[in-house]
Amino acid sequence: MYGYIYDEFVQGPKFANELANIESRLTDLGLSGKVVRLALFRDPSEMIEGEVARGLTTVVAVGNDETARRVLDVARKHDVVFGYIPLGSPTLLARLIGVPEGVAACDVLSGRIIEQIDMGVVNGKRFLSGLSLPKFDGEIVFDRFRVQTKAAGSLMVRNLAVGDVEGPEDVSDPRDGLLEAVLEVAEPKGWNLFKRTRTGRTVIPFTSMSIQSGTETLLIADGEEMRATQFDVSIEPAMCKVITGRSRMF
Repeated sequence: MYGYIYDEFVQGPKFANELANIESRLTDLGLSGKVVRLALFRDPSEMIEGEVARGLTTVVAVGNDETARRVLDVARKHDVVFGYIPLGSPTLLARLIGVPEGVAACDVLSGRIIEQIDMGVVNGKRFLSGLSLPKFDGEIVFDRFRVQTKAAGSLMVRNLAVGDVEGPEDVSDPRDGLLEAVLEVAEPKGWNLFKRTRTGRTVIPFTSMSIQSGTETLLIADGEEMRATQFDVSIEPAMCKVITGRSRMF
C-alpha cells in the first residue's frame, strides 16, 4: 500500500498540471494510494502513523530534498519503504539515488529497486547526505588516531555527498557501514596525519569521530545549521529502505 506526502509548495497552481500527470501515471502503473497534503508546521509523522496502522508499506515524498528528508525520517521510524517524486528545487538527493524529476519518477517507483541505506548521526541528530564545517581549525579524533590542524581549512563528512557533485569521485557508498571525512586546506602545510604533513585533500573512512574546536563552530548537516565546540559523529548502518533508480550514483 502506497501513501503520498505532498509538500505545501507543490499544491499551488505552478505544479497543478504536473501533479495531474503524475497522478495519472501512478494510476496507470497501479500505484495509486492515499494522498496527504502537508501544511505549514504540520508534522508528517502524525499523518503517516495512522496510515501505517492501516497497512501502509511505502511512503513517497512529493516535493524537494527538504520534503524528502522530513518524510524519510518518518519512514525510518515506522520501518516502511521510502520513495521520492522530486518537484521544485533543490533535488540533489534525487540525482544521487537515481530518481528523475516529475512524472518520470513514477517509473522508478514501479521498478522498486530497494536499497538499505546507512545514516549518519551528529550530536544525536541523524543526517542522510552529509555535513560540512566551512571553516574549521581544531582537532579531529577518529576511531584510532587524531588529526590536528596546522591551519584553518574545511571539513566535510559524506554518507552520500556534500556540496558540488561532478562525478562518482564526489559520492560515497551509503551501504558500506562507513562515513568519509574529507579534509581540505588552502595552505600547502595544513593537516598533520600520523606526524606527516599532507596537502590538498585527504579522505578518511571512519565509523566514529569527535570534532573539537576551541571556539563555537558552525556545522551544516543536510542543510540545517548547528553550532557547538564539539561534534560527535557516528554511523548507523542500514537504517532506511529507499527506492532507487538504475542511474543512482553509488
